[in-house]
Amino acid sequence: MKEPSWPRRPKPSLSWQHLSARKFDSGERWTVIWDTKRKAGSEGRNTAAERSEGAALDRARHLLRMGFVVYEIRDPAGARCLSEAEIRTRLGRAAESPDAAERPHSKDGDASMWGLSQDELANAMIVAHGDRAAGVARQNARQAATAGQIAAAKNWLRVIDLIQEQRSGALCVADKPITRSSEL
Repeated sequence: MKEPSWPRRPKPSLSWQHLSARKFDSGERWTVIWDTKRKAGSEGRNTAAERSEGAALDRARHLLRMGFVVYEIRDPAGARCLSEAEIRTRLGRAAESPDAAERPHSKDGDASMWGLSQDELANAMIVAHGDRAAGVARQNARQAATAGQIAAAKNWLRVIDLIQEQRSGALCVADKPITRSSEL
């Protein structure tokens, strides 16, 4: 005897709990004008398009964190909405001095970004990361090298050397090296 076939209801693709109000996209875009380093002319600057002013400010915040220069944000009509100083003020960042582009970087590179020397940075990394400090510094050096920041990569390599020197110095007692097999 044949079983009756019951009609099957198709499974819904979305659950009603996960539905959200769809945002209307008018197609208008806010423009963030930025560049990797400060240039005198306005030719060749990069742009990023965002759907709202809030998203444009978030993009500007991200670009500033990466160390890039954000020149201005334009509204969908193309008029300048926020200048560089206004963006920094709105995001709670200190205004950059006009001579910052000409100022040479210090020998310590990334360390000076936090107001530390390379020795202090090495000590801080040992305190924060313990035995993993050299590995974290090595990863930072690798990321700087792949990003094309050769000076920063060299500075991180120097910090690795300092970390390793300090860690090996920690195993010495009265200038007598401790061998792990016999005295630990």
